[in-house]
Amino acid sequence: MQNILWIILLVFGLTPVYAQHRKKITIHETGKVKKTDTVFTTTLGNVPGGQSLPASFVKSLLDKPLIVHDQDRQAFPVVSFSFGYQTYANYDNDTTGMPEKSSAYISFPFSSNRLDSLWRTRIGNELKPGDQLYFDHIIVEDKNGTYHLSSPLHFIIQ
Repeated sequence: MQNILWIILLVFGLTPVYAQHRKKITIHETGKVKKTDTVFTTTLGNVPGGQSLPASFVKSLLDKPLIVHDQDRQAFPVVSFSFGYQTYANYDNDTTGMPEKSSAYISFPFSSNRLDSLWRTRIGNELKPGDQLYFDHIIVEDKNGTYHLSSPLHFIIQ
C-alpha cells in the first residue's frame, strides 16, 4: 500500500515540472518598419493652453470648440473631454481670526467638442483673477474609428 502511495506521489509530483516546460520562441524579422507616433495638439478655438489670459478674453473663448490637430495639421473630431474649474477664495478663520485662502475644484465630463451653454454661462459669470481652467482627457477619433488621447489644456485667469 505504501509503495502505491509513493508511486502516485512521484507521478503527480513530476507532472507539473513537465507541464511547465516551454519551447524556445524564435522571432523572425521580416523587415524594419519605421513607425512614427502621432502627436496631437489641442487648442480652444485657436488658442493653445499653458497661458495666463484676461477674464474678458476667456469669457469669449468659452464659446469656442476644442480643436485637435496632428503634426501634419490634420484635424480630428473631439469625442469627449473632462472640464475642470478651480477657484480660490479668501475667508476669515473662525478659530484663529486670521485670513486664509481656500480652493474649490469642479469637474464634469462632456461628450462633445465644447462646453454646453449652462456651463459657459456659469463659468463666464464666476471668472476672476487666479482661477484656473482645465480641459483634460480629450479623446479624438480618427478615420478608422480608433480613439486617441490628446494633450490637455490649462489656462490661468489674470
